[in-house]
Amino acid sequence: MFLLGREIASLLYSRLQVVKDSASAKAEIIEFLRQSRHMGVAVGVDTIRYTSTDADLRAVIDYLFIKGTGIEGLPKDYLRFLYMYIHPATVDTLKPSRAIVLSKKRPIAISRIEYPWWHKEEKTDIMQELGIQPIYGDPTQEEKIDTKLVVTKDMHKEIVRLWSWGETYEQIAVNENIKVSQRTVGDHVRR
Repeated sequence: MFLLGREIASLLYSRLQVVKDSASAKAEIIEFLRQSRHMGVAVGVDTIRYTSTDADLRAVIDYLFIKGTGIEGLPKDYLRFLYMYIHPATVDTLKPSRAIVLSKKRPIAISRIEYPWWHKEEKTDIMQELGIQPIYGDPTQEEKIDTKLVVTKDMHKEIVRLWSWGETYEQIAVNENIKVSQRTVGDHVRR
């Protein structure tokens, strides 16, 4: 199984508080990355800048894929040594289908990344392509009433925390500390 975390820096330092603070979030992510190897999960993390993630997180990666860096170039302290092997103009202007791959053991390669035949194209309605017709029920009486309810920051955090622990929208909605509609729970999970 492959798990891709997009914009990992945003995940570690976001305003959403599922754990106590950024240090706890970082520790949990690093532990997850270490343990995922033992569970058969390959984890990929994505970030705009190499240095926007903590050095502790960068230390546990096995492979680094570098896309075109543009005018900014590679970070001086960490990756500038690659310019000894690959011309700077090549690094700065890589085509979208190309990437430089750097292994933890330092082999370097330039790879070509092609979309697989099953890859979804942008703006394709995948539900329609697969013939999936979602069924939407009528709103319950509770959902009609709950439109003026104000969900506090603490309620929002509790909703997200319970959802991240695997509880369903229905279970969260009837929780003693929350008591909102399933629709409201879903709205706050998606924020």
